[in-house]
Amino acid sequence: MLLERHFPGTTTCVLVGGLGGETEADFRAYKALLWFVDDETKGIRPPGIARESIHVMGTADADLREVSSAILALISRDARRLPSVFVTKDAASGNASAYKAILGQVHDSIELQHRARETRQKDGFTWQKHVLLNAPRYAQRRLPPSWEGMLKGIPAFVCGAGPSLDASCGALAAVAGQGIIFSADSALRALARRGIPADFAVSIDAAKTPEKCLAPDMPAPRVILSGVSPPAWGEAVAQDRQYFVSNRQVTLDLLAAKGLPKTNVSATESCGSTALEIARFMGCSPIYLFGMDLALDPASPSSRHNSAADATVYAASGFNFEQKYPLVPGNFGKELPTHIIGDLRALNRRLSEWPFGLVVNVNDRGARLDNATLVAPADLSVRSPAIDKHRLLDGLAKPAPVSRESLSSSLGSLRALGEAGIEAMAAPRRALEQGGPSAAAAELRRLFSQGDFGRAMGAFSLKAMPHLVMPVEGDALFWGGLLGELDELVRIAASIVF
Repeated sequence: MLLERHFPGTTTCVLVGGLGGETEADFRAYKALLWFVDDETKGIRPPGIARESIHVMGTADADLREVSSAILALISRDARRLPSVFVTKDAASGNASAYKAILGQVHDSIELQHRARETRQKDGFTWQKHVLLNAPRYAQRRLPPSWEGMLKGIPAFVCGAGPSLDASCGALAAVAGQGIIFSADSALRALARRGIPADFAVSIDAAKTPEKCLAPDMPAPRVILSGVSPPAWGEAVAQDRQYFVSNRQVTLDLLAAKGLPKTNVSATESCGSTALEIARFMGCSPIYLFGMDLALDPASPSSRHNSAADATVYAASGFNFEQKYPLVPGNFGKELPTHIIGDLRALNRRLSEWPFGLVVNVNDRGARLDNATLVAPADLSVRSPAIDKHRLLDGLAKPAPVSRESLSSSLGSLRALGEAGIEAMAAPRRALEQGGPSAAAAELRRLFSQGDFGRAMGAFSLKAMPHLVMPVEGDALFWGGLLGELDELVRIAASIVF
């Protein structure tokens, strides 16, 4: 084999290329195999696996959307383990260009799922805890729909936390009074060093607490939060300066169904790109990007963020600068490695659909962004007079009061589900003690299938579900920890006050 990537214990695999000359190939360990192969080289069938367990896709004129769909279908067959990947020597010869495109899609799809599954297991409990603790403030402080277009024609300066922000802050300082500054939370201290007060900060990640982001010598700006943001932001910033945007959380979907509509603009994959979405939603034009690198700097590959960002925020991210990362087109270089390929592609998809000339990327390095005009920091020129920011921002509408009926229907339902959960927790605990993990899993299956309980537990439900699939794995200590987390969540839900 030219390349092998194993996920121990998995029951599925992807095979890329024909098997001519691969005399030691053996696929007995797999129950499902997805095979990308030329018609000319598929004569030798993968040994050790039944013909009906093999799904063959030709490489000729392969549609990458169909490739992606086939990979995702394969991934869905094993809830706990991703498919192993095998690439034969045949894939590097003959029709190598087609195989290369397919391999890129295989890599991206599996990496995205790997990241999602690992993050869900690591952070699912914290996400859900934050969602439940934030629920009362989320209900009352959602970003108003009337903000759409309210800053029409006003320039926006959107600040990400990339290393280039250190080099472009000076250019921003010279024009800061001519537009509205939207800052990612990890960029606030870099701005403060230059005496630049942000008008809005965006903090949508579970790990970024206010004490690690706010500048001690700069007043807190208006802060845009998400359901999973640390609840500590509620104490760090005055309530009338907090606004929530919706994000992809099952519990927020439940609240929407019960009378709390989602916001018109939603959190995206990062704080910087969410700030960009909000600036566009509010009608800002043009939108200037600072520190939106989305790639590593070959001159300093260990540095992901500007020098003022608190490095401990990213300690558990899994970033390893010595790892080999995919290469993408750079702004001023041929190609650069990126550690966030998914974020970059998601942002480029959106930018490609926006009006030409709307976005200006002020950068001296970084990944090339689609449909964005590149300007070096030294060449920045903003053709707009200074504006009265206080008047503009003070004129923005406040969130509309939520009726008692809506609160009772939404938060009241969440609280009732928490109260029911407290009562129900005795059964899986007893089952674990008397019958072990399999018995506990059976009780949890019953609990999560009852009404809206699974939706009320949201991100934690998604963490728990793979472990409920047969065969049940994990010892009593693991299952006791899982039940302990669930017990804490239902008690938080039951204590919601509105």
